[in-house]
Amino acid sequence: MDIDLKWIHIGNENLKSKDTSIPVYEANKEKLKGKKNIVTEYKGAISNKDVLDFYKENTINLYISVSETEGLPVSMMEVISFGIPILATNVGGCDEIVTNKAGVLIPKDFDSAKVANQIKEFRLSEMNDSNFRDGVRSFLEGKL
Repeated sequence: MDIDLKWIHIGNENLKSKDTSIPVYEANKEKLKGKKNIVTEYKGAISNKDVLDFYKENTINLYISVSETEGLPVSMMEVISFGIPILATNVGGCDEIVTNKAGVLIPKDFDSAKVANQIKEFRLSEMNDSNFRDGVRSFLEGKL
């Protein structure tokens, strides 16, 4: 990807778990180290209050979740309460939260090049606009 971006990873990376996605995650972190246009920041496990304060105090253009499984993701409900659009895999209850009013769903077995293109398209789309963000917030209020 040839655009400038900053990836902020919040949460416990569960590196000791038997989750099969951990080696993929580690390999991708390693690949990003040499990219001059991509800045990474790994916050690790922080309190829910600190997460919400982070969303309140920072401009976040897009929340990305490429989970292989989900229940009803509370983290996504929290994010859209701040008007942050979401790009997420279509697993578990994600399709109840991530509609065309709140973001974009991608298949569980996604192609990374297509996701990179989706991020590039997002930058120039109406989803990266304050009016859409207001709509994201309103979408959540309508769900409550």
